[in-house]
Amino acid sequence: MNKKALMKRMVVVLVAVGFVAAFLSLAHVAQKQVHGDTLCFGESCVEVEIAVSPEEIRTGLMNRASLPESGGMLFVFGNEGAHMFWMKNTLIPLDIIWMDDDGRVVYIENDAQPCRTPTCPTHGPKVSSKYVLEVNAGYAEKYNINTGDKAQITTDKLFQSE
Repeated sequence: MNKKALMKRMVVVLVAVGFVAAFLSLAHVAQKQVHGDTLCFGESCVEVEIAVSPEEIRTGLMNRASLPESGGMLFVFGNEGAHMFWMKNTLIPLDIIWMDDDGRVVYIENDAQPCRTPTCPTHGPKVSSKYVLEVNAGYAEKYNINTGDKAQITTDKLFQSE
């Protein structure tokens, strides 16, 4: 094979690899959009992963070394109830925000610290909730999120805006 033909083949292979890489990148972005939604308190929005299955709820943000500044996890429970959380195997401090069926904040646990002992305390309100949002510690204070505020999720419309 001469040099010119070899160069043509290399260019074709590189272009094909580029297309495959671009496709995989777009597929990854599309997958993130399917599995993630945006939850907002007024102008403050969080890109959330939604935990619905028992396994997703059980695992939550365990063993994650970091969380994007505007990232979080929204836990969706089938019914309102006393949904307690603990910080076992959680590596980063979190604000944990409990909301009722309408998306109204009923309780906030600010700066819940990771638990590195065999027995960990639980966190949660004495009132019922249906949704729980975990975000980086300090988020609720930074964006002035308080009990009574109402959340809105933009794609699945779990909460209706007022």
